[in-house]
Amino acid sequence: MKPTLRTLTLLLLAGVLQVNAKTLLPVALASKGQSTVSSGSSPSAPVVLKQPLSAGSTITTDAEGRLALALGPGQMIVLHKASQVEIVSPYDDATGNGAVVQLIAGQVSCSIDPKFGHSGPVFKLLAGQQTIQAKGTAWQTGIAANGQVTNVVLSSTVNVAVAGGNFSANVSAGSVLISSYTNGGLTGAVLVNLVTGQTTSYSSSGEPAIALASTAQLATASVALQAAVNGASSEGGGGSGSAALNSLIASVNVTLNAAGISAITSPSNTGAPVGRDSTVSPEQP
Repeated sequence: MKPTLRTLTLLLLAGVLQVNAKTLLPVALASKGQSTVSSGSSPSAPVVLKQPLSAGSTITTDAEGRLALALGPGQMIVLHKASQVEIVSPYDDATGNGAVVQLIAGQVSCSIDPKFGHSGPVFKLLAGQQTIQAKGTAWQTGIAANGQVTNVVLSSTVNVAVAGGNFSANVSAGSVLISSYTNGGLTGAVLVNLVTGQTTSYSSSGEPAIALASTAQLATASVALQAAVNGASSEGGGGSGSAALNSLIASVNVTLNAAGISAITSPSNTGAPVGRDSTVSPEQP
């Protein structure tokens, strides 16, 4: 049986929160298919459940693989199929630093349990030139072979900053940020808010321009949001089926229906509610 968010959270609490050490290594919580781990010149080996993963470890899922990793108290990422991440550094309460994870390929679903996830440092996700950090609870990030990075937020707010300091955006629930890069440099980004129907376009220098979203932009963003909603359900990590997410979907569908675009549907395979309003995050400054 596929574990739910509630099951994974209980495992996380049992396996991580009882550790008294200030530094908590990421731990493999649940898996499907084949996942491997390698470090330095060491050969790849299958990931073992409850296995601590040290800095420098690279974790890879196969074409059918899924893997949930606890990064700290109440903090989890789920690698999708054919995805790869590197553990850059672990959660360290003594220094006030959350875990840092580099997304190398594929997609990950990220979630932070509001009951436990903000009492200490919160993890950062690196994707290409981006640093992504939650001010909320649930989002999905994917990186394409051409370096394009897509962030889809399902709950609260996620901050996305590009190396060099020329671009930073707070991405709210129901929004999709698609960023393009050439030779490691930002060429532009488009933030589509499916709740308001507006877009914010960013130039390579990070200058924003706000406009009404085109039908094509709304359609592209809705496909990404639907995939994230489906992933949250199948991966058990996004509060799919919660009142907050259903309310968000209803708001998005008002915008999509007005544009003549197919509505977002909530999968029947639902996880436990995240217990957080979908648009308000107490962690926001």
